[in-house]
Amino acid sequence: MLVALVALGLACIFVLLRLLVGGGDINRLILVGDMVADPEQVPAPITVLTDSTGYDGQYFYRLSLSPFSTDRTAHGIRFNEPALRHQRIGYPLLAWVSSGGRASAAPYALVGVNVVGLALIAYFGALLAQHAGRSPWWGLLVVGYPGFVISLARSLSEIVACAALLGAVVMITRRSWVFAALALTFAALTRESTLVFSVAIVGVSTLAMLTRLLGLRWSRLFQGSIPFTVGIVPVVVFAGWQLLLRHLWQTEEVIASARRTDRATFPLLGLVRQLAEWFTAGEGLGLMRAVWLVSFAVFLVVVPVLVGRRGGVSLGFTVAIATYIGLFLLLPNYEREAFFLRYLADPYVLASSLLLLSRARISERLPQALVLLWVVAAVHYVIEL
Repeated sequence: MLVALVALGLACIFVLLRLLVGGGDINRLILVGDMVADPEQVPAPITVLTDSTGYDGQYFYRLSLSPFSTDRTAHGIRFNEPALRHQRIGYPLLAWVSSGGRASAAPYALVGVNVVGLALIAYFGALLAQHAGRSPWWGLLVVGYPGFVISLARSLSEIVACAALLGAVVMITRRSWVFAALALTFAALTRESTLVFSVAIVGVSTLAMLTRLLGLRWSRLFQGSIPFTVGIVPVVVFAGWQLLLRHLWQTEEVIASARRTDRATFPLLGLVRQLAEWFTAGEGLGLMRAVWLVSFAVFLVVVPVLVGRRGGVSLGFTVAIATYIGLFLLLPNYEREAFFLRYLADPYVLASSLLLLSRARISERLPQALVLLWVVAAVHYVIEL
């Protein structure tokens, strides 16, 4: 609990400092711009930014005001991709419930939900560390991820999605399959990328059943697999939600985010292009971002290998997370901007949980090195934001 309180306190300090720098304007933590919103129709206390496209947080704010509205423009805010925005309903729905449906409280609820989400990530991380006989302070290894700075500063959905994802891992360790399925379902409805973990669970559990039926020697690779139902429930619910959105918004896409996933014509092409751009630019900032990206990518790849070799975690669970990480690294989410770290939040949280649960002896230099990387990245983003 103390770890969660520390995370909660640090998050509150960041929010207060951001508000002080912005003169108390809550929109500094959402960024509603006048190129998307009508300043005269957006409810108080939001002061719409002038000559600005805003950022993704403005769409979560719009949903927190009217989560069930299917009007392309509501409360003065216009959806550019309504089905895509509406599919990420989990985070704004929590804010809507927290605000009691009051427009004046909605922006504060958005920020508050993310602050509590960070505390939950720290708490779940501490539980996983204690489960493996480690100090609960190892939970800070998870919540300290610098990409969360961006999510908190711009009211984005990664924090809530990762809290649900990590909560599902805790439930899996306790074999509470129903709650694990519910947590994964909520994560998918908050950020669709987390559904990849559910798909990985379905794939691994299916292979486990087949290898047992066929009596194959390498069936031990899937020992301790998560039950098929834990993964299939989020997939079915998400598919139903997508079909409903397709009907409500009259879109032909079966998956609302389909157009966002065709930016790379070859696996890892987006990652290679972004690294090449930063390395050839000759700028110190670009090189620094390249170091961050490579460091976290190496972390994501090394952890499953380390845990798989030294044991302590069921091989089925390890394979599911390794599959998720592998699939995620192939997605074209790197050719966007300096804020690429927010897209690595999901696999980082899962890799960290796998590391905490393992019986592998972890060098004290690892968290020290990561903390140093966090501080550098976080300070840069605090200044840039």
